[in-house]
Amino acid sequence: GLNLMGLGYLYAGREMNDIALEYFLQSAACFEAVHDEKYLSFVAARIAVIYKEKNDPNALKWINKGIHSALLNNDSASYKYNLMKKGEILFQTNPFESRKILLNLWNIHYSGKRLPLFLAYIYNQNNQLDSASIFFDFIDKNSLSDVDLINYKIVQANLLERKKDFAQSVTIHKQLYLLRDSLYRVASANKIKETDARFNLFEMEKENLSLKMKRDQNFIVILIIGVVFLLIMLQ
Repeated sequence: GLNLMGLGYLYAGREMNDIALEYFLQSAACFEAVHDEKYLSFVAARIAVIYKEKNDPNALKWINKGIHSALLNNDSASYKYNLMKKGEILFQTNPFESRKILLNLWNIHYSGKRLPLFLAYIYNQNNQLDSASIFFDFIDKNSLSDVDLINYKIVQANLLERKKDFAQSVTIHKQLYLLRDSLYRVASANKIKETDARFNLFEMEKENLSLKMKRDQNFIVILIIGVVFLLIMLQ
């Protein structure tokens, strides 16, 4: 299970998420088979994150599995992390439930760096700009990924419009356009890279199978020669 999880992290680090998902799912099956709740809570969160990026409803199933495993293992840190991820997963489809989860984490002083970003975004979407502004000030911009930066700039542009700083708001919207375009090009390049990696894996498996068949054939030939030689010796 750990080896498969390691391969999943390897491919996830290279942004080859489809291949990573396959290894994470195999890893989770191993951990479930031996009731290893500790590592199952980790890998379930990773599976949920990948499904979330695919807009796949299985994300909620797997994050709930991660939360359940963390509770069974009495792992407070993993439980809070999985709960944070659940809030992230729900914040587009069920912002009310997402806000409730994230606010509970905020109230217990959970240190997730993305927490104020998601709360600011949700309040912004609900046009509650006073609350959005409060959480926006807590965001550590340097800790954000490019994807998170999009949500950051959406909130920032709205808050600037509220202050009637329309020129700066327009500038932010232009940055948003360029950032989204850049992310699309990166995603396309990663898809090509992932397809190439899949082809290389297929070729390696085909070559390994061919070598195995040759070894088996050689073994059979040697076995036949041995049997024939033994029969001659016995005559």
